[in-house]
Amino acid sequence: MATEVDEITFIESCLASKKSLNLMQAFSQLQKATDLDIPTQNKLSKHLHKYLSEDNKTSHIVAALHCLYIFDDKAQFKQAFLRLGKSKRQRIRLAVAMHVSNFSIWDSSKEDSFGDEEIINLAMALTRDESPSVRDWAVFQFNNGLANNSTAIRKALHDRVADANLAVRQEAVEALTARGETKYYALIKQKLNRIDVAPVWIDAASKSSYKPFRADLEELLLKRQKSELYQDDASVDDIKEAIATLS
Repeated sequence: MATEVDEITFIESCLASKKSLNLMQAFSQLQKATDLDIPTQNKLSKHLHKYLSEDNKTSHIVAALHCLYIFDDKAQFKQAFLRLGKSKRQRIRLAVAMHVSNFSIWDSSKEDSFGDEEIINLAMALTRDESPSVRDWAVFQFNNGLANNSTAIRKALHDRVADANLAVRQEAVEALTARGETKYYALIKQKLNRIDVAPVWIDAASKSSYKPFRADLEELLLKRQKSELYQDDASVDDIKEAIATLS
């Protein structure tokens, strides 16, 4: 359902306010906005721009970053976004890492989304961030929204395979496997043999295009279907989808 006119008026008035409570209400409403026409987006973007600079409160910048996905023309925010990716404030860098793929562009011929050079360089830099959460989200983008593949990207991902954080390591293996790396097949197979395998390994198998993983996934599916612990688990459908992908 499209966002109503009176809601837009409320959001605009709150964005124009200098009171933090009003601003946070506006950001909260804006994050839920749907089907905004271009003139409305243009009006709201003028307000949002001023909260995407380092001289604002961290909470306001982060909230504004979480609103960017609703705009069709995200390129207008790109330079501010790139600057915020270098912020000294971890919460801001984290929000940037979470939304890097919002700036990717769909390529219908390849049926995937790709970021331009500046966005990719930012994402790679964030994979080296001092914060494990930032690194995790940055690597995650190369699995969800940034299909770019290059020597530099693979080098950045290989560096994260040895990361101190488990989640980062797992995301890096998945991203490399999706880009044709075969050296982790044995590890993926080992993980698939466990009934409690994490979803990331199912995704890695699915993205590998390695047909033999289908048998491992079918065995895993059978185990979970027989187990009471996984009767209503959404992962069963994920496994079925992965099997279909490798068929």
